[in-house]
Amino acid sequence: MRKASYVSRVLLSTFGTKLILLWLITLLISFGLSMSIGIAHDQFVTQSYYLNDDMSDLAFFVDTTAAYYPDAQGRANAIRKLQDILTSWPGMQAVYAQTTLEDIDQGIVCYAYPSALLPRLHLPTAQHGIEVGVGGGERAVWLDNRLAGQYRPGDEICLDLDMGDGHTSRQTFTVAGFLNDENVHYDFDTGSSAETFSADFVVRNPSSYICVTVSDRVFSDSAFDGLRSSAKFLLPEDGDCIAAWKERARQQGVGTVSSMADILQNDRKNTSLMTTPVLILCIIMMVLALVGLIGTQMQLMNQYKQVAFSLVMSGMQWRTWKTAWLTIFCIPLFIASAIGASLGNAWELIVMLQAIRFVSPLTAAVSIVTVLLSVLGILPNISRWSRIDINEFRRLSE
Repeated sequence: MRKASYVSRVLLSTFGTKLILLWLITLLISFGLSMSIGIAHDQFVTQSYYLNDDMSDLAFFVDTTAAYYPDAQGRANAIRKLQDILTSWPGMQAVYAQTTLEDIDQGIVCYAYPSALLPRLHLPTAQHGIEVGVGGGERAVWLDNRLAGQYRPGDEICLDLDMGDGHTSRQTFTVAGFLNDENVHYDFDTGSSAETFSADFVVRNPSSYICVTVSDRVFSDSAFDGLRSSAKFLLPEDGDCIAAWKERARQQGVGTVSSMADILQNDRKNTSLMTTPVLILCIIMMVLALVGLIGTQMQLMNQYKQVAFSLVMSGMQWRTWKTAWLTIFCIPLFIASAIGASLGNAWELIVMLQAIRFVSPLTAAVSIVTVLLSVLGILPNISRWSRIDINEFRRLSE
């Protein structure tokens, strides 16, 4: 072990600058891979949340007119009229709308879903294996898990919900439980269509506190009609109805209709646009790094073959040479790769508005794969030199 350590120090002292450059490149590669793969993974996880099997047979409709009414009464009338139009379409089973309200003072956004839609949504609670349901009473509310320290199940919470025009509606709810920290919610107010990405209306881990309740009775009064979303989920009797609805919506000029497959396809395009350039750059850097590793070894071995010959003549075995090479390359490479992957993972979580974590299974995988690829570039050259006998090495050194 002492011999390998000594040989490692000799090699580092003679070629340390170029090795440091390779370690830095490895750190940057791991950072880019961890960040881009993490973003893609996060996007696909989000898609699995809101495009689960229960949602796949729905269509998504965005009104192009009601949202532009400046007064609450005009908007409410337009939304009522739109509801009647959609309900009369052939093949329509149900129209699902959400009521979104804010308590500005407390920084809470209240998402109120109709009970008929709620079972289709994937809204896990902090209690393992339990999802938001309708069995908690008509004024039950599930709170953001960040509010768990302020309330307990059974407590009452009063929300001063913004009705627009400076008016508020004070509503009292009973806390039924808390949402988990990975909930995805449909912000119908922003809308989406086949021409836009569903990220326009899906909210994951928003900066504001959120709560979820059932809208059937609490917000059934006509006073809330103007706050009901002009973007809705449509349940067809048959999937073929959606194509007819797209054409009907264009003819009537009431909005746009997208199937959930349209939204998923656009989401995948969006994910590809975000991650593919970074992944390509990382692959190019990885290839260049491997070429650099192989070239550096060949240059070092050729340039310092007299040093190696002197070490052999001093009693160094080729096994010691190989151990020294693997030590000065693999250990620093693993450290550099681990640091880069951890920083990439943390940066990805910052971009996605999630709690920062440096270590994850993804960072470990990126670090290991990066080092393994580097070792694949190192071993052939080391093995070639390790098989040379002393007489051949003496001839090569002359």
